[in-house]
Amino acid sequence: MRQDLPMNGYRPNGHRRVRVVLDGRLIDGHGRLDARAAWVDAGPIAFRWGARLDIGEDVLGWRDARSGRTVVFRRGDPHAEVEGHGVVPLSASPEWSDGQLLLPADAVALAGGATVRLDRRAGALFITRPDPYLARFRILIDPGHGGNDPGCTYGDGRLEKDLNLDVARRLARLLQAAGAAVALSRTSDVELSPLQRCARARQFQAHLAISLHHNAFWDPSLQGAEGYFYRHDPGRRLAASLVGALARVLGIPNRGVREASVGILRCMPCTAALVEAAFVSEPRLARAFAHPWPRTKEAMALLEGIRGFCGALRGDGVLWAPPGP
Repeated sequence: MRQDLPMNGYRPNGHRRVRVVLDGRLIDGHGRLDARAAWVDAGPIAFRWGARLDIGEDVLGWRDARSGRTVVFRRGDPHAEVEGHGVVPLSASPEWSDGQLLLPADAVALAGGATVRLDRRAGALFITRPDPYLARFRILIDPGHGGNDPGCTYGDGRLEKDLNLDVARRLARLLQAAGAAVALSRTSDVELSPLQRCARARQFQAHLAISLHHNAFWDPSLQGAEGYFYRHDPGRRLAASLVGALARVLGIPNRGVREASVGILRCMPCTAALVEAAFVSEPRLARAFAHPWPRTKEAMALLEGIRGFCGALRGDGVLWAPPGP
């Protein structure tokens, strides 16, 4: 378990609301930050995870459905008793009353075998459990453009190459928390040829490659997500899953997928798709993408699309999937 929750700068008696993202999906309600900890209502999280809760006046037992392990919390005690592991310190003492289970986020992560990450700029708390199936995949994320190739310009002079890299980094963090092995074709502002990007995928032995771009057009009213693949049906289905998720999460039109003989797709040694995630020439999106949360939402949409594609492989004998451990 990891907790990345420094609380410097918060008033001892004050608090700040944050979004709660559970396993890559935004859930109803908000978490809370104060000087001691990040807090969440644990009831909905336990329900989503299928955990069994035994709630007493001063004792709370949490039995995890996946591991079968029980964790015991005591009201007013900043420690947890973990079956088979003894006593573990918490950032703050759990509290519960009136049907609300207010637990520090590290307590929920401990009970569910999850990691916790706070993104202050996006105002979001991420609680993520590893996905055993997604953990079988090696995924290359290819942020388009870079260096002397800026891509399109949007908003007040912002560059597509920087947006591509920022969203790619956010997606990589989400995938890594879910258990996937992830690499980026570039991690800084450098220009790479299609062959160099494909060589990175080959070196990484990637199972999937996603080339991430953003669109622009002279007509600022044009909106939507679109995807491209080269020849193979798995690439078409990967592109379709990504575009569908982007359209749903960002609330933009689904412009579909089409085959394209572009260098980055032709030379990829694995199942690959190129996505134009949104038209940043549309003024509303141009303003939105100046801020961290809309970029995070796009990364969450891409994670949903990857999960949808990988989940389809689970029971489909036609599509390829990497071998299990």
